Amino acid sequence: MKKLFISIVIIFANLTFVDAQILIGHNVDEIRSMMKRIRPNFREDNSTVNAKSIKYVDKAKDNTLIFFLSPEGKCLYSKFMLDVSYAKSAVDSLSKKYKYLDNLTWYAEKDDKEFSIKMVNNEYYFTIVISDKED
Repeated sequence: MKKLFISIVIIFANLTFVDAQILIGHNVDEIRSMMKRIRPNFREDNSTVNAKSIKYVDKAKDNTLIFFLSPEGKCLYSKFMLDVSYAKSAVDSLSKKYKYLDNLTWYAEKDDKEFSIKMVNNEYYFTIVISDKED
């Protein structure tokens, strides 16, 4: 029973993360501060080869979130990579919270800004990319 409860908590935490990751436009210090609060089970991982990004991994190192930064240190877009077993639940969660467009793409608004959320499936994992909405 304890394992079932822990599994449910982990799945819920991963799926609710989509809301929290719209940090586009925030600077490095703001992202680090917010991540401590909104994703306490993720830790910064300094193994990234791209100096213009901040990488976070969960405690099991199964799920990864990367914020890609401008030369000025502001978040341009983010990628969240999850185990493929969460894909259906992620689609359901995104479809409830955001406007579904087509081809695993959603439209989101935050602070009067428009964002595109795209999901890309792979064999063992899937990626959710959040970026400014393309015109």
